[in-house]
Amino acid sequence: MVALRILIDIFTDLQIHCLFNYIFILDKFKIAKIMFEINDLFDTFLLRTTTLTGFLFYWLPIICILSPTYLSPFGFVDSTQEFKAYRMVQYDLYGQAFGSRQAFVSSEVRLWSNTNLNRKAALIRLEKLTIERFRSLISKGINSLFIVIPSLNIQWTNEQKSEICDLETILLSESVPIPIYFLPDTPQTNDLYKSIESRRDSTTDSALAVLYDMITADGYQLSVSTGKYNQRTDSVLYNIAGKLIGHGIEERLPKILFVAHYDSLGLANGLTQGADSNASGILLLLKLIRLFSKLYSKQTTRAKYNLHFLFSGGGKLNYQGSKKWIDDYHDQKHQQQLPNDIDVVVCLGKIF
Repeated sequence: MVALRILIDIFTDLQIHCLFNYIFILDKFKIAKIMFEINDLFDTFLLRTTTLTGFLFYWLPIICILSPTYLSPFGFVDSTQEFKAYRMVQYDLYGQAFGSRQAFVSSEVRLWSNTNLNRKAALIRLEKLTIERFRSLISKGINSLFIVIPSLNIQWTNEQKSEICDLETILLSESVPIPIYFLPDTPQTNDLYKSIESRRDSTTDSALAVLYDMITADGYQLSVSTGKYNQRTDSVLYNIAGKLIGHGIEERLPKILFVAHYDSLGLANGLTQGADSNASGILLLLKLIRLFSKLYSKQTTRAKYNLHFLFSGGGKLNYQGSKKWIDDYHDQKHQQQLPNDIDVVVCLGKIF
């Protein structure tokens, strides 16, 4: 019995040892197979990524993921900036629409000189904007226009002033189909303009340089937080009128009318200064009233003319205030059956 037990133990140990050898051989085969697969995968990856297709499908996504814009979890928040902007005015006159008719903006912004501006927002400085350039930008399919206005400390030449005034007049007399905003010249807007200006142009640089710039450069998208506008229905024009009676019978004396509009209208509310349109005219009218009041206070210096003075509203809206005063004046004289002619009209505006 003892000999049989020894034989059984020897046989069991031999079986277990063979089993372990078999498992070890299988593990070596599995490890070798895995190593061959990793080697094949590595070779395939290297070969494929050296081609253009491999670059587009392998390296390009990796570069995009590891770029600084995506690497920082707060990249988008840090790059968000707020700018104070003024929207171009819009108004209706005699049933016809004028000014900018849109307000909502959410689009990529590019410099005005970029060749591909279709469905993009264009950024331009005021001194570079002309009416021809404006029409060219519209024809390129821009969806909005942002104009950087310089500070008041900049000295303008008379030619530049004339061009800007002509541009303002033409824009206010047309219906613009896109939203237009004005950005004050601040360090933030300056940095934005320079950053966009430094980006490469796809028409002049190589495709690789443009592709590299697209990956590494920061893209800017301008959005307007309040993309709605409300039409004002409570706008009322007021006229302020006065007169000095000349020496003689009032109804028979010739009449002289001095008129100046007291309000101002520019391309954007909040930016209109009105120094020469028409504060200068109002100042001159006040001086004339003061001067003639002293002369007409004495019989010896009173002229044989009736002097009318009018501070009219709506000067930029086809002189609506002046038109209203003339209509009321004619109706009053017609009811009194008196001559309603005004012999001389002196309009005071843009003195400088």
